Amino acid sequence: MRPTEGIAGGIRALEFGTPPPSPLRPRGLTSKVGTRGDDDDIAAAEELTFEEAERRRREEAVRDGRHVDLTEGDADPARGSPARGIPVVKREPDVAPPQPPAPESPGLRLGPGGRTLTREQRDIVNLAKEPRFIRGRTRLNGETLNGEIIRVTAAAGTGKTTTMEAVAEKLLEIGHPKVMYVTFTREQKKDAEARFAKALGEKYPGRVIVKTLHALAGELLGVAHGERISQGNLERLTLQEFGDDIDEFLREGGVYNAGYKVRRERAFWIAKTMVQFLQNKQCFPSEETPQNKKEDDDAKHFALYYTAHLYYKGNSEKRLENKTLEEAEQFFRVRAKRLWDLLKVDPQTRKSWSGKYMHDVIQKQAFLEKCTVGDDCFAVLVDEAQDLTQCQIQWMCMQRGIKKDDVRRQVFFVGDMAQGIYSFRGAKSRWLLEIEVEPGLDKTLTQSFRFKYQIARVGNTILYGKMNSPQAKYFRPYKVQGASRDRNRSEVFHYGRQVGPEDAILKLRERCAKEQEQKDRMVTVV
Repeated sequence: MRPTEGIAGGIRALEFGTPPPSPLRPRGLTSKVGTRGDDDDIAAAEELTFEEAERRRREEAVRDGRHVDLTEGDADPARGSPARGIPVVKREPDVAPPQPPAPESPGLRLGPGGRTLTREQRDIVNLAKEPRFIRGRTRLNGETLNGEIIRVTAAAGTGKTTTMEAVAEKLLEIGHPKVMYVTFTREQKKDAEARFAKALGEKYPGRVIVKTLHALAGELLGVAHGERISQGNLERLTLQEFGDDIDEFLREGGVYNAGYKVRRERAFWIAKTMVQFLQNKQCFPSEETPQNKKEDDDAKHFALYYTAHLYYKGNSEKRLENKTLEEAEQFFRVRAKRLWDLLKVDPQTRKSWSGKYMHDVIQKQAFLEKCTVGDDCFAVLVDEAQDLTQCQIQWMCMQRGIKKDDVRRQVFFVGDMAQGIYSFRGAKSRWLLEIEVEPGLDKTLTQSFRFKYQIARVGNTILYGKMNSPQAKYFRPYKVQGASRDRNRSEVFHYGRQVGPEDAILKLRERCAKEQEQKDRMVTVV
């Protein structure tokens, strides 16, 4: 800077009442004197009075939201007062000034128990109602339904269990005597028990009941457990009980001296026909009296196992019997019904006729008898709902309240239709999607805390393909948001940059086609 510029700046400062720029500081930088303690501040404050420097320091503190440290003697109109907009903080000597509160994260607020919840999580927690405010509704056909069903579609890592903890605490705070938390596997039950004991054990001891579906069914039926049989043992029990019937059925079809493998396969088809009945929502007709009932009437509700259906429907050379499809269906359905009678619980003795029990049989019987939780429970939380069969979903829907009971409950279903892993046992995402939910009670959790936006973009590309595939009718579309402080959108991913969903799919197909073409041109040299 030339000397003439410094003199001219000083003259302009005297004319307009502003301090001249410091010769030791670049012209483009603004000086915040008395606040940072830098050497440049000393040079910039050379021509300022003490009062002017203090005034600027206080104004900057107010603008930045910081406290102004003043003693009791400093509170005068000339140096700072509430009337001039400058806060006065009285403090004792040798006492640290109060620190401003930490800024709150964007989109996060405190929920029940001091938990930091997102907006989506708070919307779900706010659906919790007092028992006296839980209402029913009337369908268009005039049927009255008790209680409410809330369905939550939660992506991976979005805090499903944390949300359920907050919902349970909110329910207990507003007057619920207890809350029933239901899950599928015993590992999930142990994890939920530990988390609820840590979060709510001291404040609400013993008021959150955690159970698996099968344990809840056995408790409501009062089952005296005997020997438990697995899927493999079920086939052996079937062959043991119906071995003679299978031999006669094969002989009538022209198969004599059948080996163990053939007989075991027919026993497997009988067992699978009964297992399919355990997984679906089929019920026996209740309007018929036991005197008018026939065994064939109830057997009609057992659908023949699909593999057996194809076997007797086809005319391939591998087919052994000369039985028609109708004859085969009648045989397998009747035996499946008899197998059900062997394993179901007797209402009087609370034991099965065979002395053995099977978890799915107990749960199916609880569904048929419309067993519900106690009258002192007005809320049921169902976690990992995508792992449940159609029968289990419908049984949990019954917990909202049935006609004969004047009890109304809230049932929360939480799951992700894109994370189903138990389809081999009849658990499909379509059962969760088919739940009838009122408008405003169908929520979504999309803010994931497990990965950042880069992985979310890859996941959204896959979800976009799923949304535009034949699976779309059994899937509720959503887009997951990654956990990141930046503002990058978590749309779709294509080789390190963000593009539209349609372009991403097309470019991905083009690259796959090029890679396949290159593989076809490769020559292996031996």
